[in-house]
Amino acid sequence: MEYEDLEQSRLTHLELIQTIIARLAGNSFLVKGWAITVAGAFFGFALSSHSTGLAIAAAIPVGAFWALDAYFLHAERLFRALYDEVRSKDESVTPFAMGATGKDFVKRVRNRETTCDNHTAASRARAFFSLTLVALYIGLLLAAGVIARTAYCQNHSHQQKRDCQTAVQADRMRSAIPSRSASSS
Repeated sequence: MEYEDLEQSRLTHLELIQTIIARLAGNSFLVKGWAITVAGAFFGFALSSHSTGLAIAAAIPVGAFWALDAYFLHAERLFRALYDEVRSKDESVTPFAMGATGKDFVKRVRNRETTCDNHTAASRARAFFSLTLVALYIGLLLAAGVIARTAYCQNHSHQQKRDCQTAVQADRMRSAIPSRSASSS
């Protein structure tokens, strides 16, 4: 009877960890959506107002969303490591322990003192530079650069058109004023 209670508590513990992993993955998905939405708003306003500053300013929220997304990925990887420990019936795991992001557990994962095969789960840098995050956020930053360049060129072409229009108007005004040589003859 005691063994069944232990197994039931282990299953409950695994369910709790899996719930946290699913919530972290969901949060990561939401952050990506918000990053694209906010960057898109900045890009749209930058193009419509020919503002390079707005396009460049999009890098700030993109960087913030990247950092937040990396945090969620890092935490998710650590909870997966905790899940592996509980699943493998490691006796060093306190029943219902949920401190996967705590210093002690991170240190154990980093030093390969856990049953988790993925010791890189403890690396924040690996989470930040994971392929999926780099592809999305570098893509958004590159888009900000392209849009800034486009807005700059649009702004310059409008300025050049205004300069040309001013020059044409000045020429018309000069041609409308009789010259001294024509008036002296």
